[in-house]
Amino acid sequence: MPIVVNQKGICPHCKTSNRFEQATDTGSTNYPKRLIISGPEDKHFLLQMCRCTNCSEVIIFFKDNMIYPLGATRPPCPSEVPEAISQDYKEACLVEQYSKKAAAALTRRCLQTMLHDQGIKKKDLNEEIEEAITKLPSHLSKAIDAIRHIGNFATHPIKYQYTGEIVEV
Repeated sequence: MPIVVNQKGICPHCKTSNRFEQATDTGSTNYPKRLIISGPEDKHFLLQMCRCTNCSEVIIFFKDNMIYPLGATRPPCPSEVPEAISQDYKEACLVEQYSKKAAAALTRRCLQTMLHDQGIKKKDLNEEIEEAITKLPSHLSKAIDAIRHIGNFATHPIKYQYTGEIVEV
C-alpha cells in the first residue's frame, strides 16, 4: 500500500512514524507528486513520489508498488545474524517484489545455511529439516515443519525430491 502525501505512515528509510509531504524541491531536482505514464494499449500507470518529513528521503511508487527504496517492505536483518545469511536475506528482500521464486530460493538458502552452521548436513533440505525438528523446542519444530510443508508444496507440487526444480510459487 502506498504512502500517501499529507498522511502519517512509517518511513521505509528511517523507520519512524511521521507525515509525508509532496516530493518537490529535493536538492536541485524537482519531483512531481504524481506522474501518469502511458503504456501499451493506452493503459496508464501512476508513478507517485513523496518525501519523509523526518529524514527528507524520497519514496517512489509505481502502480502501488514501492520501487524506491528497494527491499524496504521487510525489516532489517538483526546484527547478530552471520554475514552470509544477512547478505542472502537482503538480496531476497530486494528481489521479492520482482520475483517471488527468486526470493523463495534465497530464503531457502538462508535456512539451509543456518542448518549447516548447526552441523546438520543431509542429501536435501527436507531431510535436514527433519533432523533439525528432533533437536528444537516444540514451538520451533512446529513452525519449521509448517514452513517445510508449505515450501515443499510451493516449490515441488508433484514430488519435492527434485531439489533444483523451480516451478510457480
